[in-house]
Amino acid sequence: MGSVTRAALDQKLALAKRCSHEGVMAGAKAAVLATVATAIPTAMLKNRVLKEGKGMERSGEEEEEEADTGNFATLVNGAAQCKLPYGMTYFNKPTGRASDGLLVIDFIAQDLGLPLIPPSLSEGQNFRRGANFALGWFEQLKPLLCNTTESCQDYFSKSLFVLGEFGGNDYSSILSAGKSRSEAKSYIPVVINTIRQAAESLLKQGALHIVIPGIIPSGCVPMRLTVKASKNKSYYDNLGCLKEYNTIAFDHNMMLKETVVQLQSTYPWVKFIYADYFEPVIQFLQYPKTFGFTVKEPLRICCGGGGPYKLQLKCYL
Repeated sequence: MGSVTRAALDQKLALAKRCSHEGVMAGAKAAVLATVATAIPTAMLKNRVLKEGKGMERSGEEEEEEADTGNFATLVNGAAQCKLPYGMTYFNKPTGRASDGLLVIDFIAQDLGLPLIPPSLSEGQNFRRGANFALGWFEQLKPLLCNTTESCQDYFSKSLFVLGEFGGNDYSSILSAGKSRSEAKSYIPVVINTIRQAAESLLKQGALHIVIPGIIPSGCVPMRLTVKASKNKSYYDNLGCLKEYNTIAFDHNMMLKETVVQLQSTYPWVKFIYADYFEPVIQFLQYPKTFGFTVKEPLRICCGGGGPYKLQLKCYL
């Protein structure tokens, strides 16, 4: 989490872009992209979506809000993601994504030449080239994709699965409920084991290419900074983020990286790829101009509010 020089950053960004592309294309024999995601705390883990790409037949992802392309909004009447400003900069309307535009999984799909991943709860969609689904919905989705054990094994072997990210909502919910950092940290092995089990359940279905993302530094999220604002400067790091939340995220990611290495060793015929969602956020806050932002306060957002982060909580409600 330390600081880096501008030259080192540029080199890391170039390497990350190349490694990300190579990692995705490692499954280039497949034809679908799937994302498995959760839109609720992972202590009750949900799943994500499938999709298709260049040289890939399909992809699938299990998700939290960072990967959910609309399932949560379908389940929850009046969800904030169903209202502007969500969706305004790309779709010109809300789509159920927790973003004003595209998600990471959308950019992956575009890079692979695939259509954007539809949420599995949407009607009238063709999921054969990708879907965004919760793990519990996977069995319901399968009959739309394949109908025999052999055909399913073949289909999923040609798919890229993006599993999560998982855990962020769990730890944030625990800390926001007034629990201690040690109590929140005690859940990390539980969450990591759940992710491992989810990955193993996918490979048993025939998956050969699985991306497992870490979680973001949630202590840098403007909503959390607004709700948990404190005059105690010791609560914050040098970037202005909440130490407590970021430490949990960092510890989770370290254990998850170890788990991905273990999975790769246990199942050498499957390609496991760890996706770092933490460091890019830190680098953005350190060097906002590199990413097209000129503001001196990168933690400030534009959501019609006042205060240090310019946020109205109704944007999240």
